Amino acid sequence: MKIKKNNIRIIFISLFLCLGLFRICIFSNQTYRVYSFIVLSAIFSVVARNVKRIKRNRWAIIFGIVIAFSVIYQSLSTTSLFNACTYFLEFTVPFLCVDYLCVRFGTKSTLKGFMYASLLVCSVMDLSVLLGMDIDKTHYQNLITYLFGNKFMVAYLHMQTLGILAEYATLSRKLNNIKGYFALLSYGIYGMAICSYVNCATGIVGNLVVVTLLLLPISDTIKKTLSKPLTMMVVLLIANVLLIGSDVLLQIPFIQNLITGVLHKDLTLTGRFRIYAMLPDLFKNSFIIGYGYNSDIFAGLIGYGNAQNGILQYVLDCGIVGAITLIINWISSVICIKNKERFSWPMICVIYGFIICSLVEVCFKLNFILVLSIISGLRFIETKNFENGK
Repeated sequence: MKIKKNNIRIIFISLFLCLGLFRICIFSNQTYRVYSFIVLSAIFSVVARNVKRIKRNRWAIIFGIVIAFSVIYQSLSTTSLFNACTYFLEFTVPFLCVDYLCVRFGTKSTLKGFMYASLLVCSVMDLSVLLGMDIDKTHYQNLITYLFGNKFMVAYLHMQTLGILAEYATLSRKLNNIKGYFALLSYGIYGMAICSYVNCATGIVGNLVVVTLLLLPISDTIKKTLSKPLTMMVVLLIANVLLIGSDVLLQIPFIQNLITGVLHKDLTLTGRFRIYAMLPDLFKNSFIIGYGYNSDIFAGLIGYGNAQNGILQYVLDCGIVGAITLIINWISSVICIKNKERFSWPMICVIYGFIICSLVEVCFKLNFILVLSIISGLRFIETKNFENGK
């Protein structure tokens, strides 16, 4: 009975964390900000009491402080102070909460709780899609708003959920059996189908990357190499340089066919190259601390859009300081699972899915932060228990 109560408690905390992070769009942005602040503050008051926990997650806290400061630096007002505090909680509470749950209840039980919470949120989101829910009639930036956000949120929720499902299956030793394999394959295909339904090409590619890396017979040596923070940074850097800094890729027939024939985009990637061309001048004006997290600088200039790139958006919003602290927090989270690649591979696959999506979309936000926090929590896996079949 005790175990059952603990499982319910973990699911309850995990669900409330997700609902505190992901906006419920039936509420106004202002109303949801207040709700999010209350929920995350309540969780923070419980999970932030341990000094060792604070030290373990110090880079997440520093990153949250940088995010908050970028907002206050632009405008010192009651509203900006409130928003800064909320953003700080959004970027720190996931790490502290996962750490708290893993230490108190165990990694596997924690993953189980987040699996159910993520499945529930994702399923309700899908239901709102299939029912044709269209909450924001203004269609901000020409996007339909479903229960938890637009089509990109649909994609990122599926990537996140697929990774957590596979991670729990790994810890339960069910990933390698035929039922587990086809269950994940089916869910991955379903994720791509729902992304196609909402016309999100980025989501299709992201989910395809995750399910392919998950289910391909990749050797432990390659998994270990891909799980290294340095490898991730190199892949991120090279991919960004190739996409943004060179037109050579667009001269390759295969790439042209992929963009126009498969993704049904024009060769400017729906105006992205126009936006990329504007970035250098914008960076010059506020390179150190940026224009403030969640800034709407592009909407003010051309009426729509953002940096259309995960890393560059942080440079734009929070300056080079924000981008560097994001990278350090990322590295700090991944380096925790050194020598545990066999057990953490599913979440690493999700990271690569987000890296690919980040080349053309702003996706290193709260879904990505939740994934990083779960990876950080995997440091508490007792590998000997799994090797001994416990």
